Amino acid sequence: MLIHVGYDIAVEVAQQTPFVLMLDIHNSRRHDIRHEEGRVVPEVPVERGFDHYGNRIQRLIVEPGVTTFSYRALVRDGGFYESVPA
Repeated sequence: MLIHVGYDIAVEVAQQTPFVLMLDIHNSRRHDIRHEEGRVVPEVPVERGFDHYGNRIQRLIVEPGVTTFSYRALVRDGGFYESVPA
């Protein structure tokens, strides 16, 4: 099955503000992504990396005013429940 995932998040800040975003699909599922696109408006430099647990992170500094983070992806999934460690 194919699953559409995404978000639109708008924030308003009064002064230049650093952000650390953890909004990406986990790295263990990257191979299942069929299409993805993300945007930050207004455009600012984004530093991408990983935390100590393998989660994808984005670091950026936004300017005063409204900034919008948008993401859309199409993900392939078998439709089965994930196993949960006992």
